Amino acid sequence: MKIHIGHHFFGAGNLGDDLMMAGFIKSWLKRDISGTLSCNTPFERSVQKVRFPQLDWLPYSLEARTEAIRNCDIWLGLGGSAFQTDSGTWLIEHMAVELELCKRFRKPMFYLCVDVGNWEALNDPVNIAVLDYVEHVWTRDETAAKRIRSVSQENKITAGADLSNLYLAKKNWPVCCKTSLAWLITNFNSTVALQEITQAIDTLPQWQHHWLIQEIRELQGSEFEILHTLPFTTRNKLKVGLPNYNSLTTDNLFENWPNCEALVTSRFHGALIAGWRGARLVIIERNDKLTGLADTLGCISISEDYNATALCSAIASSTPIERDILEQQFDLARKCCNDFFDVF
Repeated sequence: MKIHIGHHFFGAGNLGDDLMMAGFIKSWLKRDISGTLSCNTPFERSVQKVRFPQLDWLPYSLEARTEAIRNCDIWLGLGGSAFQTDSGTWLIEHMAVELELCKRFRKPMFYLCVDVGNWEALNDPVNIAVLDYVEHVWTRDETAAKRIRSVSQENKITAGADLSNLYLAKKNWPVCCKTSLAWLITNFNSTVALQEITQAIDTLPQWQHHWLIQEIRELQGSEFEILHTLPFTTRNKLKVGLPNYNSLTTDNLFENWPNCEALVTSRFHGALIAGWRGARLVIIERNDKLTGLADTLGCISISEDYNATALCSAIASSTPIERDILEQQFDLARKCCNDFFDVF
């Protein structure tokens, strides 16, 4: 069985993508599947080849994409926000070509452990056509499943959990460092309230503050850009945790992230890492997928229209995620993978 992973964001520099891939590979190896995996990516492939040697990492040219789909048995949209338009048209443009190629060569399409970045994306003609053609979609939360069912055939949609849970559940985590507070803040859709973050940090001198980086590219709205726009006096109070994206193993990707007692984040996978580490968690709901994750984990969350008072109050009220909830997420992700593998 030849499975072609059709999402092209792997290797882009966001460690969350690698955690999803690591979870999928763990499940693949455990099932001892006889087959091959491939993936086209426009990003640097050398480290990905070492980190995930189970895949044939291919260039992103139209010719290479065409041959990969021509030669595969199944097209798989693996993890992430498969339906999104709030971050631009890049994924829609990619999927328009992928869908046309799958139809041309009569290849079945599946989505495994994905969600909806913003609900408006489901109204896009390309996504409507994809959902009409796709064989089955396993989501990574119940909220996304309900939304997709409203625009697709209900029997093609199954609620699940994020693939990274399959990897994160098996790590041995160190004890949390008391009185250490991490910030993992990004916003690609609107202006981050820098003044409110600065005021909150100034209001909480009892904490040792850390600024975490999940996306190593200095994109507009990324952790890097926000860090650089904070006042100098605030930046001096922060210890920066930069992931080692050139690491040859997944285990070392976020070795530079301190194991803080609490985390305030607007990143999906940052929240899951904090959950499995046993940290107190506050989620900033900057989009629909984070709202769904907050509901799933049952953690403290605040809207993206926050102020310093709301931040400080949320941090004071935050608690670790219940272990039973995390174990349920692991079980759901494992079941999604097994159901997908059972297809063939």
